[in-house]
Amino acid sequence: MSVITLDLRGLQDLGGLAKRDIRQVLLRNCEEVRTMLNLDLSKSVAVRQMRQMERAKGRAEGLREGRVEGRTEGRIEGLENAQEMVLEALDERFGRVPKPLFNQLRQIQQHDVLKTLFRQALRCQTLSQFQKVLVSPVGQIRPKLNRLVRN
Repeated sequence: MSVITLDLRGLQDLGGLAKRDIRQVLLRNCEEVRTMLNLDLSKSVAVRQMRQMERAKGRAEGLREGRVEGRTEGRIEGLENAQEMVLEALDERFGRVPKPLFNQLRQIQQHDVLKTLFRQALRCQTLSQFQKVLVSPVGQIRPKLNRLVRN
């Protein structure tokens, strides 16, 4: 810690202030001057505000990343649920689902296709009829569904 020495020999009586009064004012402000000279930035208001802003920015970024991650997980879970619904409908209607068909359904990653296949699983009369729908190009599944709905 540095020592600040006050040399008041050269001071004259300033506007009626005695040397004692000047010394008291200087001593009172001495700690503030020492802090300013040492410039401890970790305690400054500006640094605290910057840290608060950085924390808020980090929280916002974390929330944004969390939302993206949550949406991704939700989509994956939604696809898995849709796949499971198709498989359950087939199992309920036709009994045990053959492994190749099971694997084919697990590879489908479009929710609208799985939704259509679920409806087809309920409407098809046989498992082989469903498999024919499954091997048709994805774009043709919707027209087939529309044809079945109109009948």
